[in-house]
Amino acid sequence: MLTPYVPYPPSSGGQVRTYNLLKYLSKNNKITLVCLYKNKEEKKYYENLKNVCEKIYFCKRPYKPWTIKNILKAVFSSKPFLIVRNYSSEAEILLKELLNKEKFDIIHAETFYIMPHIPKTTIPIFLLEQTIEYQVYQHFVNSLPFFIQPFLLIDILKLKKWEKKLLAKSN
Repeated sequence: MLTPYVPYPPSSGGQVRTYNLLKYLSKNNKITLVCLYKNKEEKKYYENLKNVCEKIYFCKRPYKPWTIKNILKAVFSSKPFLIVRNYSSEAEILLKELLNKEKFDIIHAETFYIMPHIPKTTIPIFLLEQTIEYQVYQHFVNSLPFFIQPFLLIDILKLKKWEKKLLAKSN
């Protein structure tokens, strides 16, 4: 299972859902969890997760999403800001290594924006998406002053393209 957050403590909606899903699935399955963290303090939850996961890997992602570096990466690439701000080179390298040396029945990806970390594989990918992100962002942009909207609409178009592309990559 790949998550863009540490699923413990179960305090936000996504964490509650993911942690309970891990508890349920661990009854009959061996789970390897790869989760992204922003703050090294989150690693202390390893002990809480080892009860439901056979293996746990924490990979660093940007602590602050709204950095000049992330904004420029999003502006000057085909990737939308949501993917850029949740990207972890550590996770991409780790997943490549894990998929080369271990056998997995399925890859469970929580959210489409975690999927750019997954290398090309024949392992079925189960993508769980709780919302259509580009529509959420579109709604938000529509609430902003008209002179700001054009700058963000480009990112929404990229978001829509990537969301469709990564949904198609999943089974």
